[in-house]
Amino acid sequence: AVLAVAILTVAGLSILLNKTRLGRQMQATAQNPTLARILGIPVQRMVLYTFLINAVLAVVAALLITPTYLAKFDMGDSIGQKAFFAAIIGGFNQTRGALVGGILMNLALGSLYAWSVFVLPLEKEFSWTRTDTSWVYTIAVVCFAATFIAAGRLQDRKGPKICAYLGGILVSAGFFLASFTTSLVTLYIFFGIIVGIGNGF
Repeated sequence: AVLAVAILTVAGLSILLNKTRLGRQMQATAQNPTLARILGIPVQRMVLYTFLINAVLAVVAALLITPTYLAKFDMGDSIGQKAFFAAIIGGFNQTRGALVGGILMNLALGSLYAWSVFVLPLEKEFSWTRTDTSWVYTIAVVCFAATFIAAGRLQDRKGPKICAYLGGILVSAGFFLASFTTSLVTLYIFFGIIVGIGNGF
């Protein structure tokens, strides 16, 4: 039900922005308020409508997220940051682009957390100890943190899209290669280093 409501909300917003006169007026106001005012668009009203729609979307998002996450007074901070990053990846003026950006970003972040799902079957299959496998996640987190510095400098010079592409390629490649691993060393390299670095981007 949550996914269905989310899809309907995104589809409704996309239709509003791209297929209605109000949506085109709002987009014109966002791109060039002075020219929009000259063309007879009520700019102040468009700004008001934009804030009202944002408020409604925030309420819908809160209703959808609260059953999954515990409601806290500061939960909007991390969710807002993810939404901002998704908009950067997908484009601020593209509803579908922001949606794809959000999916890609959460897949990348989820890949680190997915380790807890894979670790137990791997230990049983190859008779590895928890000490051996815990190093994989430790290496991934260290690489994830260390890559932030390089990724931040690269983003300042080249923009955020190159970081998103590099991260996606590295995470995908790391998971693909890790699926063929039969030794701890290759798992350290493929999941620990490559996936860790990919998540850092």
